[in-house]
Amino acid sequence: MIITDAKVGAAGPAQRAAPSARPRASDVRPSWRWFAAAAASLAATVALFVTLPGTSGILAGRAVTALMLLAVAVACVRTGHGLPGRHRRWRLALATPALVMAVTGIYTVAVPPPVTVFTGPVPFSYGQIAYVIPTALALLVLFLYPAHPQGPHHVRTTLGGNWWLTTLLDGLLVVGSIGALAWVFVLRDVIDAAAGDVEHLVATLTICAANLVVVCAVLVLWIFRRPTPPVGFALLGTGLTLISVQFLGVTAAVTRGHASPPSTELLWTVGAWCLLLACLTPVRPRPGRPADPSETIGAGRRDLTLRWAYALLPLLPLIVAGLVGVLDVLDGAGPDVVDVIGLFGLFVLGLGRQMLIIADNIGLLRRLHGSERQLRHQAFHDPLTGLANRTLFGERLTVALSDQLRDGDPLAVLYVDLDDFKGVNDTLGHEAGDRLLQVTARRLTHAVRSGDTVARLGGDEFAILLAPGGDNPATVGSRILTALRAPVLLSGSRQRVGASVGLVVAQAVEELSAELLLHRADAAMYAAKAAGTGSLTIYDPSIERATPAAGSPAATASSPRLALTRALRGEPGDGELVVRYQPIVDLPGGHPVASQAELWWCQPAHGDMPAVALVQASERGGLLPALTLATLRRVCADLPRLRGGDTPPPVYLPVPATVPLPATFVTAIAGARADGSLRTGDLVVELIGAEPGTDPVDLRWPGRLHDHGVGLCLSGFGFADAYLDLLRVLPVETVILTAEMTATWIAPHLTARDVTVRAGLLGMLRALRVDIIAADLPGPDDVRRAVALGITRARGHSTPHLGTPHADAPRSGARAPGGRGPPGGPAAGPLTGGRRR
Repeated sequence: MIITDAKVGAAGPAQRAAPSARPRASDVRPSWRWFAAAAASLAATVALFVTLPGTSGILAGRAVTALMLLAVAVACVRTGHGLPGRHRRWRLALATPALVMAVTGIYTVAVPPPVTVFTGPVPFSYGQIAYVIPTALALLVLFLYPAHPQGPHHVRTTLGGNWWLTTLLDGLLVVGSIGALAWVFVLRDVIDAAAGDVEHLVATLTICAANLVVVCAVLVLWIFRRPTPPVGFALLGTGLTLISVQFLGVTAAVTRGHASPPSTELLWTVGAWCLLLACLTPVRPRPGRPADPSETIGAGRRDLTLRWAYALLPLLPLIVAGLVGVLDVLDGAGPDVVDVIGLFGLFVLGLGRQMLIIADNIGLLRRLHGSERQLRHQAFHDPLTGLANRTLFGERLTVALSDQLRDGDPLAVLYVDLDDFKGVNDTLGHEAGDRLLQVTARRLTHAVRSGDTVARLGGDEFAILLAPGGDNPATVGSRILTALRAPVLLSGSRQRVGASVGLVVAQAVEELSAELLLHRADAAMYAAKAAGTGSLTIYDPSIERATPAAGSPAATASSPRLALTRALRGEPGDGELVVRYQPIVDLPGGHPVASQAELWWCQPAHGDMPAVALVQASERGGLLPALTLATLRRVCADLPRLRGGDTPPPVYLPVPATVPLPATFVTAIAGARADGSLRTGDLVVELIGAEPGTDPVDLRWPGRLHDHGVGLCLSGFGFADAYLDLLRVLPVETVILTAEMTATWIAPHLTARDVTVRAGLLGMLRALRVDIIAADLPGPDDVRRAVALGITRARGHSTPHLGTPHADAPRSGARAPGGRGPPGGPAAGPLTGGRRR
């Protein structure tokens, strides 16, 4: 049952159920009528003290107080009967001490004690320790009072990581400050008066200590426990504090040999009214009324007040020290040893608490800076992919153009647009489209260096700003096309979505804006898309002169792809095909033991780029076999020179696993074996691009190469499950791990599942007597971990060696006309001639 002044009896059910626009104050705190009654009762008590002579006024005041305490006991039982949990328990617990004190007050009024003339201190006996029983029950009431469900969590949030230490110091400050004041006002006189009388000393100290514990408990629980409702606890705590202070005042007066002043009786009256109002405080808004919309604002204000309380607590020792000093001066005795020790302890606690405030402020600033960084990241990054957005990309491109004017380095921008992204969204849904964009972002990030900027400009369009000093921009574009051609699992099915890439290289001699440079990259991308999906187009001013149709001569005239096709047919042109050799080194020494051949197209107008990057998806069946055969012939011609050079045989020749090779490929190998240019172990066919669904029956031709002394290698092992089927069918001698699998296997810390999978694959490869080549080992520690796994070879320009560099270590490739060669072994001569570049 909740006692309020709400008049609900006269209203009908519909009226009672209809919520009001605003909750009334009576729904959340006792009615103002009860406060008016308390004020009138206090005024009547004061009038009795003033008007009635002698002890009559005191007895009349006690009678009023006793009746008030009796009303408290009745209100506790009635209001607590219909409430749940702690709201009922603390009221019922308060009814007992209130009833005991009411009966005691009525007895003292009915049977007044004889008038005592104080001629000195009155000793206390052990029997008077019974006064502690109501005090102990009052302490129980305080701990039974309900707290906010998130009270401890709120304290941790408010006080930070060192909340437990802060709480301990604050509790000690509160208890120590109250103890210091109690020492000056009460305890010092009590101990002086009880010198030599153990019974008096024990009784008085027990009574004083019990009441001081109640006062300390009120303050500590109010600060740290977040009692709810707070109005009820404020009234309850005030009432118990006033009664405890009255006990202390009476004890101090009797100990000094004085009668307790009549004003202390007023503390009983005010305290009793506070207890009654606490019992009448509602615990929730009345049914049918909405929650107070100001509760959230009020909670924020209470939190702010609480933070101020935590911040000002270290000043409490200064206030106490000032009061103690003033009282000692007024007393004329000056501070004693206990005063000095107590105040010094309080100052130490206050200093420690202040240091915690400083530490919390530093932590708050750190969190603030972290929040600012997070907000900045959210403002300049795409929320779906985590890549830079158009704004951040534009800023970095502007900065890069300013640096180009100062340093003179060329600047490259790649514009990537997914092919048939709308079809994925329409057929598989937007969730699959989002998944594709996330996978694309991850692949783009892995295909470039950490210093390059990858951004999502919107939809399925991406842009990449290449920092100077890296690989040839066309090489990066080729790597991106290869990465994006890989299938991706979307909505339970494997999908292959290619991309069209536009590349623009800005030289320092031409002043360009960020908008113009991005526009040129966009134009090159649209030219690549018009020429055919899955290709790379380098920007040329002729691209923007017209909008060519797909497959038209104008669409391909500005692309190096047409020049490459003419070169394969033996027609004259302004470019040439060159084979470059990237070394494969042994571990841990880092000495070249093999090489990997790669065919490059060198053209003065566009620079150097891998020839495979110029092959469209629709032309792979026709051009890739021709490129592979051309590379084989160049390698066979270079083998006599390579045997004594920096990149010795065997030479790993990349061959696509998904494109059928002509019969002339095997015939060319047989011819090279017959004329002696190709020896046993000089050549390893490196199958690349094996995909799920690759039929091993269609790849029986690599097995026939084994009869000609040609080895077989699976490149990109770990990318797809098709490799396991190829291991079963083909006489594979070597596998080359993907960069991702290499990084996983050599990671310093692996999960139990990773260790199990790695051990299983290593055991399978050892049982099949298949050698392993790692890809891109960044540092010496990675090399050591790879060697510990039994990996004896590695490729990649960043693979370090642990010993002294060998004299025949691989060196950079020769610079081709109009561009830069990639890191790797020496370049072979052009296919149109036999000399080395």
